[in-house]
Amino acid sequence: MVQHVWARCTISVTRFLYIIGYAVILCQLFAHQPALRQSLQHFVDLLSAQTACFVQNIQYCQASNHLLYDIPDKEWNYKQELCPCQHLLIFKIPDDMTAYKMTSYNISQLWRMYRM
Repeated sequence: MVQHVWARCTISVTRFLYIIGYAVILCQLFAHQPALRQSLQHFVDLLSAQTACFVQNIQYCQASNHLLYDIPDKEWNYKQELCPCQHLLIFKIPDDMTAYKMTSYNISQLWRMYRM
């Protein structure tokens, strides 16, 4: 839901920025007609305010997305410490440190436990 709102606000901001650009060009073209220029300037001001609201909504969506969907660093690091099951045989374990990390025993203890 947050990503949907975020995408819609981003599209709206893009559209409003294009419309503001065209409205500013019209203001410059009709500079010699004060009444029309004033109404166009009011229109530009309203579009700018609406664009600012959409930008603020995008910032809220980014903050909500970070809180709701991002994995905290502590959990990310913890997840990387765990390895999937590798189905290693005792004689294929490369060193004592790997054996100890995987089984809490070194290679010689594993050999004795399984009497190999």
